[in-house]
Amino acid sequence: MYLIRLIILIAFAQSLLGCSVAEQVEKETAVQIDIRTMYQESLMKKYKISNDDNKAGLDQVIVSDRKLQEARPQSELALREQTELKITGKITELNEAIKKKNSSKSQLRLLDSDLKNSESKVLVLDKKHKENPENTEIEDKLLIAVANRDKVLSERDLMAELIKDVELKQKELSVEIEALRKTDFALLVDKERRDLRNAVVFDFMAMADFNYYKFKNELLARRAYGDTGFDLSELALSTAATLSGGLTSKTNLSAASTLLKGSRSSIDKNLFVEQTISTIINGIELRREEDRSIIFGKMEESSDKYPISLALGDVQRYQSHASLISGAVIVANETAKSAIEMRARMNK
Repeated sequence: MYLIRLIILIAFAQSLLGCSVAEQVEKETAVQIDIRTMYQESLMKKYKISNDDNKAGLDQVIVSDRKLQEARPQSELALREQTELKITGKITELNEAIKKKNSSKSQLRLLDSDLKNSESKVLVLDKKHKENPENTEIEDKLLIAVANRDKVLSERDLMAELIKDVELKQKELSVEIEALRKTDFALLVDKERRDLRNAVVFDFMAMADFNYYKFKNELLARRAYGDTGFDLSELALSTAATLSGGLTSKTNLSAASTLLKGSRSSIDKNLFVEQTISTIINGIELRREEDRSIIFGKMEESSDKYPISLALGDVQRYQSHASLISGAVIVANETAKSAIEMRARMNK
């Protein structure tokens, strides 16, 4: 009798354990994806996604994309005209800078000449002052000549600095003009359309990721623990019914042994399923990572080479790989590939 109660207690505890673990995992999962849920809801409102058929109403996005495409020739023409005006303005600035530089160089040559004359005058007066230091008139002239020389030297240094600044501006203007002449108008006009496409792709990939992680959490957390607990509970109650039939101790022990073996079988079965699912999940994530790399690479291309229609098709393919069937196919293909490679190495 005590054995029966013990078995029923064990079964009940196992059942509660499975349910409590699943419930705890579910609560933790809910906490983790709470922000994701809010983001998902905001995207569903943004793109008018129906909860019933899960079809995206991308009317506004498609209309915007079409308008950008239709306005492209006019936008490119307007951009060319604006660029030509900028080039004309820069060339005018460049010519003015060149004139200013030439004028400044002429003034610099005059100042250089004045400076030589001033220095010569200072040298002559200085020599006379040394020969006749008592002559105050020569001393006054020397002081005036030194002041004039210093003034000319200061003006000459300022003019040389001004020429350097003008030459630097001239180089900058030349670089700007060359860059404007090499402008890729098609790329610039396409930027707004590419930005629209990429924003939509990022949003829909976020929704695909949301659905995938929800699918993954439910698959790994709820089923694995819940099925094991349910199997143990059912097996324990069945065994308890056998024990309550008033059979011998030998029969009781045999029934208890059946419970233990059945419990281990149930755990082994569910753990095997969990390991199998984990392998499939790894395959799914490998394929999704490949898809992401391909999509991100294409998002660098122009909207002509990679229009929004193809981008949404790639995102749909990215989402479709988040399934058990797709994961099983991926794992099977990888296994076959590994077997072929191993056979090839053995035959060498």
